[in-house]
Amino acid sequence: MHATERSLEQDFSREVLEDLYAYRLKRPLVAWLLWASLGWMGAHRFYLERPFTGLLQLFTGGGALVWWLLDVRRVNRLVRDHNREQAERERTGRPPIEMSAMPPLDEEALRRRLRLAGDVMVLLVAGFGLGAVIGTPGSLEALAAVVLLAVMISLGVGPAWLDDVPGFHALTRWTHRLRVFHFYNEPGSPFAMLLRAFVGVLRAPFRTKDRTEVRLYVELGAGFSALFLLLDVVPAVVFPLVSGNGLPDVEVLASGWIEQVFSTFLLTYMLAAPVGGVLTLYLLTRATHTPPRILAAFTLVSIALGALAGMG
Repeated sequence: MHATERSLEQDFSREVLEDLYAYRLKRPLVAWLLWASLGWMGAHRFYLERPFTGLLQLFTGGGALVWWLLDVRRVNRLVRDHNREQAERERTGRPPIEMSAMPPLDEEALRRRLRLAGDVMVLLVAGFGLGAVIGTPGSLEALAAVVLLAVMISLGVGPAWLDDVPGFHALTRWTHRLRVFHFYNEPGSPFAMLLRAFVGVLRAPFRTKDRTEVRLYVELGAGFSALFLLLDVVPAVVFPLVSGNGLPDVEVLASGWIEQVFSTFLLTYMLAAPVGGVLTLYLLTRATHTPPRILAAFTLVSIALGALAGMG
């Protein structure tokens, strides 16, 4: 049996595939809760499968809160539009919105050959580059993203209890979606893997495949940016209030916000994307988890070497 077919049996069990291809409808209550609590970071738009406008809200603080407030009149309509399109896709047999660039579930997968030397070079360049900039704004957050991806991919499907960890199930689904994307779409040369995050943006207006890939990378970058932004902003707001020092300096808070979001997003988008792409490709096309585990360890070693070179 071909390695790709064995990989499908081991790593893409019917349960995982059916979960990815489920026609999920969005709940108005969840959308409203996200709008009310984290809408200034675009959380409700990410939930409703609108990552690009969600990213704009994340970068701008909900359009200086104005766009966020205006969305109070749009939440119900956005939910209806999403659910209407999802129902239409199910009726016509097209993949769900989240898998829009993929073929139907039962379509035969494409074959491909791997380029081990070139892919190792991608991991070396991305890992070394990330290590070399450790200490700059956003670098530790991007490092956390790469490490989490390496761990996730090394685990494969992973133990069931991890699904109960907050946010982990969403990250698991994200890695599976990336795996399926690279399974059905030719990943290109190793050199192209390093540049696809940039080239994809230029081609996205014209090609569905590129829009889907950019969307996946945007979701990863925005997710980690929002997470670490919360870890920075919430204490900066809460601690002064609790200590009785009043409200924090809004100008300082806003400048830190912009720097945090842009730097984290850019480094995660540039470096975590090619690493995730290469590792998921090997997870797809090998019968065991040993090759992606070795490559994940190699990525971490590359990061360490880059960090040593940066300190030197």
